[in-house]
Amino acid sequence: MTIYSINLKVVATAYVRADSQAEAIQAIKDEIGFNGCDYADIEISGVALDSPELPDISLSPAMTIWGPWGSWSEMEEV
Repeated sequence: MTIYSINLKVVATAYVRADSQAEAIQAIKDEIGFNGCDYADIEISGVALDSPELPDISLSPAMTIWGPWGSWSEMEEV
C-alpha cells in the first residue's frame, strides 16, 4: 500500500491572550504575517480558555477542512 499527501485549506480558530482587542489583533498579525504561516509555528492547544497554561497565541484543536489547496489531482506519492 502506498502513502499519498495533498495540501489542504484549513480554517481554524485562534485564541490570543492580550490586554485589549487592538493588542490581540496586532499579536496575531505579527504571528501570521500577510501571507499566512506554517501551523507548526502556533501551538494547537486544548487547554481551557481560563487556564494560566493557555499559550499567549494558540489554535483550537477543532478545525474545518475546506478542500485541497489547488486541485485533487495534485495529490502525490510520499
